[in-house]
Amino acid sequence: MADVTKSVLSRNAGATITEVNGAAQQEIVWNRNDTNIMFYVRNTDATTVLVRVEAEGYGGGKKDLDVQVAQNAIRGFSLESFRFKDAATQRVIVKFLAVGGGAFGGTVTNVKLAVIEMPKALVD
Repeated sequence: MADVTKSVLSRNAGATITEVNGAAQQEIVWNRNDTNIMFYVRNTDATTVLVRVEAEGYGGGKKDLDVQVAQNAIRGFSLESFRFKDAATQRVIVKFLAVGGGAFGGTVTNVKLAVIEMPKALVD
């Protein structure tokens, strides 16, 4: 398991976006309340990957978010802290799986992940 460092965007300014190699499970520290984070996933593997973000938050009837990323595709999606962040650990858990939920059969390091914290308010 590997921790992923977020890239932080400020309003009306640029920021370097850092990709990391995928791992079977990764955790993102999300220690700010009521912020949105965006995931950028780039799949250079020959196999479609299922990105699963586990719903560990407060919302009732929680459901994991599954996003498929095909070979040579890039997908982006944003998350809200209420549904996905574990309040006790301040972390979000991300897994890279095969379509259908089993172990990923490709080379997981061919899947690149960047996590981007979006500006919270006009002052960010």
